[in-house]
Amino acid sequence: MKSIFIAGSAASFLSIGVATSPAIAPHAIGNPYTSQLAAIKSSVQAGTLNTPDAASAFGALLASATPTVMPKNYQEFQSSMTQIFCTQASQASQFGDILNASLSMLANGAGGLDGLQNYLPLGSVCPGIDCDMNTNPAPKCNIYPKKAPSDAPYSLPEEEYRRAIYIPSGFTYGATGKQPVLLVPGTGSYGGVNFQNNFQKILSATPYAEPFWLNIPGAQLADIQLAAEYTAYAINYMQCQSSRSIAAIGWSQASVNYQWAFKYFPSTRANVTDVIAISGDYHGTTQANLLCAALPCDPAVLQQEYTSQFISTLRSGGGESAYVPTTNVYSALLDEIVQPQIDPVASGATLDARGVGVSNTAVQLACPGQAAGSFYDHAGVLFNPVAVALALDALQHDGPGELSRVNLKSVCGKYVADGLVFEDALLTEGLIPLAGYYLITYLPKNSTEPTIRDYAM
Repeated sequence: MKSIFIAGSAASFLSIGVATSPAIAPHAIGNPYTSQLAAIKSSVQAGTLNTPDAASAFGALLASATPTVMPKNYQEFQSSMTQIFCTQASQASQFGDILNASLSMLANGAGGLDGLQNYLPLGSVCPGIDCDMNTNPAPKCNIYPKKAPSDAPYSLPEEEYRRAIYIPSGFTYGATGKQPVLLVPGTGSYGGVNFQNNFQKILSATPYAEPFWLNIPGAQLADIQLAAEYTAYAINYMQCQSSRSIAAIGWSQASVNYQWAFKYFPSTRANVTDVIAISGDYHGTTQANLLCAALPCDPAVLQQEYTSQFISTLRSGGGESAYVPTTNVYSALLDEIVQPQIDPVASGATLDARGVGVSNTAVQLACPGQAAGSFYDHAGVLFNPVAVALALDALQHDGPGELSRVNLKSVCGKYVADGLVFEDALLTEGLIPLAGYYLITYLPKNSTEPTIRDYAM
């Protein structure tokens, strides 16, 4: 995907005297799939491949890609990613960028030795951690068709929302004193694969949190207003079943899922102690505008355009401010998906007009010139030591995560959070090409974003 803010981001940090990164040794990048990609694109431009066949061809190419270069450590991987996305920034074709970038990432180790094969079977397959047809008991409380009169109406049968909730084996519903933590994935992802090599692994090892997650049908590529219904239902369902407030963590698009749910399903607010948004896009992203400039797009991508009606509606009437204590963490350097991410206009930040408590943290400002404050892309923040430390701090204290309580001397010197290993980082980075696969293969494509629901007009 085209990234036009990287140079500007670095310049902004240099202008305020913050080092952008410790020295990273050059690492050669490779992408042997350029000619195959060009051949498919030529067929599309010539009109010999229709949209479904083109999507299938692009998807097959992504699914077959494997590394030609394997980094030995995260510093080498960072070096490759900076070269890849700086190269993408100079290219003219936005459609080619997301595909080229995904293929380049896979060729350079994102996803591990077997690329997207590490995530087989692709899609929501049952049984499995990405299953969206789960069997969960009916709620003990009355939460449907509305938990409160002020809530927006649901648009699907209640069973549909309940099936999307994945509750892992051994889950205690808070009986052991652990707080349930809802994990909501980003665009082009399911909850299981999104978090298995980062927050799911980290939270499961703590004595105070137990994760469960959402597998929203369509991998978060359909109407976000519907995704917010799944999110609102999951919040109220787990609060009812566990008889306690839950915490919520989300990546990327999940930030707007939560915010829409809090705004239009206000019964959810009292049931959530914390929201922790990783690489959020409360103001959408200019990258979506570029991606959808001349081509039909997936509904959720259109809705995340920086100038979309969805984003405008979300942010109106106080929607740019948090509804519950909120911890936002993002990368100001190398987020290839969400831009801008530079304070004070970072899309990943929220205001605090309601006084609920908000912390907005760019990892580079938390650890200037150190490992945890170096170049992190959109997925990399999921395993960034600052992001994880702030999330865990929020879960253990009232209000948002605060840097003042984090041992930065320990945290800033690491590239990957404690509890994770380098392989976890590579598998988490594979979420970007995996999302590229789902973005390309999802049908139908639209030229205009979904209509705003009547309740939000």
